[in-house]
Amino acid sequence: MKPQDANCDGCLPTNGRLIGHCRVCGIRACGMDRKVSTCAACADYACDQLKAFHSIAPHAGRMLEKLRLKPQE
Repeated sequence: MKPQDANCDGCLPTNGRLIGHCRVCGIRACGMDRKVSTCAACADYACDQLKAFHSIAPHAGRMLEKLRLKPQE
């Protein structure tokens, strides 16, 4: 999947635009279970599942790192 193929409203919304993979995504399910806004806010960041995803989607990893470094409001 390429970044331009991801036409969605993020991982946590239960309605709105979702791509097909969102319905079976283990990372999304984990974030919803843990009630975190993004994986960057998770106490277990970066878990093995997320590291595996970042190995195939390094851009996503860089974006989450930016979120982790951003001061909390």
